[in-house]
Amino acid sequence: MAFDPNSVDLDFKCLLSSLWFSFFVTWLLNTYFWNKDHSTFLQKLMTFMILFKFMHCLFQVIIALVEPHNTYYFWFCHTSTYVLFNAILYPVFLLISQGFGLYKTSLSKKELSVTVLIMVIIYAWFSVYSIDEIVMFPLFFIFLATCGYFVLKFAFYTTKCLKLRYELLQISDMRDLASIVIQKLKILRNYIGFVTFHFASHFIPSFLIFSSYKGAVNVLPYETSTKLFSEICEFLSILCICFLFRSKNRGDLYYQETHTRLNYRSVLPIYEARLSQHRYKNVKESLVSRPLMILNPAIESEISLFIGIPILPENLYEVSPDEVLIQPLLSDVH
Repeated sequence: MAFDPNSVDLDFKCLLSSLWFSFFVTWLLNTYFWNKDHSTFLQKLMTFMILFKFMHCLFQVIIALVEPHNTYYFWFCHTSTYVLFNAILYPVFLLISQGFGLYKTSLSKKELSVTVLIMVIIYAWFSVYSIDEIVMFPLFFIFLATCGYFVLKFAFYTTKCLKLRYELLQISDMRDLASIVIQKLKILRNYIGFVTFHFASHFIPSFLIFSSYKGAVNVLPYETSTKLFSEICEFLSILCICFLFRSKNRGDLYYQETHTRLNYRSVLPIYEARLSQHRYKNVKESLVSRPLMILNPAIESEISLFIGIPILPENLYEVSPDEVLIQPLLSDVH
């Protein structure tokens, strides 16, 4: 069962108009108003999402006023509330991401472009067809595979860093390991709160409108399940994109905005190789006592943030920020 055929063309035009306008305004802000040295990809992405949500809903309201007998008239009250909640929702998520940080994965621009394209196609498909056609659509399975890929990559690097932290600290008490788990759960708690807010802002207005609508007994189960399914996929697509980048303005103790980002995939094996050389020694003492382990503070602080602890004591940070003493480590690995 698809939506009203009379609303399909209007819906698709509404979607394309919203995308075009959002891209244009984001490009305008990025070209003439934003400071390119300080604006991050996450800020640009969230700005585009806010504009896209707002304009998409605004065009739906206009259509509802112009075509009162169209399907959009039924969603008029929901759409006006939808605009209000989404105008609050995405800035809140942006603040959460800046305050608590999002893990960075090593994803190429090509993979990122394909993911964004899949997200836009899936969103457009949601806007035109119902859940029956979506499940049979091949891109839907590609979308699920992409989500799974991001989740597995995130879990892999988190597990790898937890193992490295265990070896560095020589954990002998389960309470130390429990503190690490609690720290990760606090990050997860933020995302659980965001998911709760996301669905509450979407389904409370919908439920109230459906309850007051004549004949809600027949329309409520189908429409609710369809919207629930589409909102879950929409949220997962946005979250997957946001996992790719961390905002600079996190307020972490060891982080400075002048530091250069580092590819963790190329650095973690260096530490693992160093640890393997001292397998039968006190790992923590041997690392601190070796001058070769002194890195550029920018690099060392990034690694410290990623695994959750400072690798070296603060009195060993007295190295010029322009020096990168990574070559001795590379020679040790070979």
